[in-house]
Amino acid sequence: MGGLIASASIISYAINPATGMIAFASLAAFCLSMVADAVAYQYLKSKDWMVRVNGSNIAGAAVDSIVFPTIAFGGLMPEIVALQFFAKLMGGGIWSYLLKKGDRHKADPK
Repeated sequence: MGGLIASASIISYAINPATGMIAFASLAAFCLSMVADAVAYQYLKSKDWMVRVNGSNIAGAAVDSIVFPTIAFGGLMPEIVALQFFAKLMGGGIWSYLLKKGDRHKADPK
């Protein structure tokens, strides 16, 4: 996944060098949020599946919501960060609910 993200950033920059900061911000945000997500998921590994996925989503969403706009637009934008964070939390929560609902017949693997 990291290779795909790095490749996409390089291709974006190659097609249009003016997007350099956006491509770098995207790469940094993806990489850092993946690390935050994975660390949180491992920290919560003894918890229920819903707690694990939503807890790790909170960590990843927080990092991504802060890193991308700050790097891409050159400064911290609290309103943008808050709105992105809220949208990512709601989207992740809805998807985890739908996935769990659709997978009721299976036991929760820990």
